[in-house]
Amino acid sequence: MHFDKSLSDKLTKLKHIPTLPHILLQLIKACDADSGSLKEISRIIEKDPALTSQLLRLVNSAYYSKNNKISSVDGAVTFIGTNAIKNIAICSSVHEVFHKVKSRAGFNLKHFWWHSLKCAILAKLIAQKLKFHDPDEAFLFGMLHDLGKIILWINFPAQYADLLEKRKDQPDLILAGETQLGANHAEIGAWLLKEWNFQHDIADAVLCHHHSQYSMLNAPPLAQFVYVANLLSNNSDQKIKEGLSASQKIFGFTQSDAEEFLRRADEELRTMAESLDIEIEPFKANGFEYSEDDRASEILLTKEVRDRSLLLSTVQNLVGATDETAIWRETSQGLHILFGFTSIHFFAYDLENNGLRGVTLQDATKSSVIKELIVPIRMEESLLIECLQTRMITDSFNRSTDPAPSILDKQIIRLSGKDGIACIPMVAYNENVGVIVLGLDIMEFSSLGSQFKLLQMLADQAAVAIRVHHIGRSQLKQAQLKQLIAAPSMSENIVHKVNNPLIIIKNYVKSIVNKFTRDNMSLDATKIIN
Repeated sequence: MHFDKSLSDKLTKLKHIPTLPHILLQLIKACDADSGSLKEISRIIEKDPALTSQLLRLVNSAYYSKNNKISSVDGAVTFIGTNAIKNIAICSSVHEVFHKVKSRAGFNLKHFWWHSLKCAILAKLIAQKLKFHDPDEAFLFGMLHDLGKIILWINFPAQYADLLEKRKDQPDLILAGETQLGANHAEIGAWLLKEWNFQHDIADAVLCHHHSQYSMLNAPPLAQFVYVANLLSNNSDQKIKEGLSASQKIFGFTQSDAEEFLRRADEELRTMAESLDIEIEPFKANGFEYSEDDRASEILLTKEVRDRSLLLSTVQNLVGATDETAIWRETSQGLHILFGFTSIHFFAYDLENNGLRGVTLQDATKSSVIKELIVPIRMEESLLIECLQTRMITDSFNRSTDPAPSILDKQIIRLSGKDGIACIPMVAYNENVGVIVLGLDIMEFSSLGSQFKLLQMLADQAAVAIRVHHIGRSQLKQAQLKQLIAAPSMSENIVHKVNNPLIIIKNYVKSIVNKFTRDNMSLDATKIIN
């Protein structure tokens, strides 16, 4: 594990860095020593009455399914082994180091230990399933993976509380917000374990437990175990779904395998917490109180109603668009109002050149440069072309290695003035219409995942409007040609119709709005298009 100097300097300046109890350091040294005897380990444990009590409670609990009671430390050490002893002692001591930290709004220590213990148990269950040589090591890493959060809390209580409050509905943005305080909790946790002289593989695993799923495919086993366990032990249904998906992609587990892990973890969680004297509290409240979950649900519902109204308003504005430029402009405004995007560019499909060409908007910055850009369909390495061919949203943030963004993509990223781009396909009636390119910073991209459905719906509606506009103009031109041949004197009236709002387009898009209004509660993009 390596930290750059600027990060190391910041971390060493933290005011409140806890130290491990001296007895724990003795115990770790004895457990790791090749010559260490079980008797020596027992004598060290017996010096700490609290640790002795916790150890005996645990080995006699349902967690170890032991029928015959063990009444001595020697018997406990012999029964569960030195690795488990060490891990129990570390978990107990780390909890003791931090147990006086005060829970306040934004940071509930009981929730923290609930998540840490559940993650530890799940990591151990996964390691056992895969016949890993030391499942107890997976448990230890699971227990310690979020320690950096407590360090942030005790060093920056006001700032961290403010961050947690502002991002409570956008947990994926918390990591980026932590970095603005100097370092995120994964970096701080890894650094702390390094300061405590833990093995490098454990510190490295802590460092990467929030990396992308793709990067975890080739990660060391310990890191993989806790990456999946961290997702499965979350309080978010979306994160649990990601955990189920990750367990399948990384380990090949079925959904029933993962659900069995969750069931067993819930059974073992309280027993382990009681044995170690760790107070826990699940995230989901019981009873009929107006809980944090209720408040979160209310906020989400309010946001959903707002988004539906704004989307309907944007679709209605597309009805009044009299030409293609107006459609692009209304789409840009909709993206800004609905999502707050500030860097928006459009590329229209050019049938004649079989590629994408930049679209010029009069009030858009750098539009003249975008207008000069042409992306041929054959340039399959481009994110814009990939998104159009796969009909899926693509982005540059996951393209650092597999494969890297193309030269043209990098040029567009520079023009956007942001950290990267996301590309949204515009397809109507199974025909390519164009691509929306959004310039995003890291925090904007982190919050984009929950907006994909709404974002794609807006792109679909804009694509339909443009496609209908093309069809209408084509039909009107054909009608104009026929009428000019049949009655030349009518030419002025035909030209007048072409230059005014297209009646065919307006009527057709109005029918789309009417259908959307009837079905808007479903928010089904397919229904809206059809």
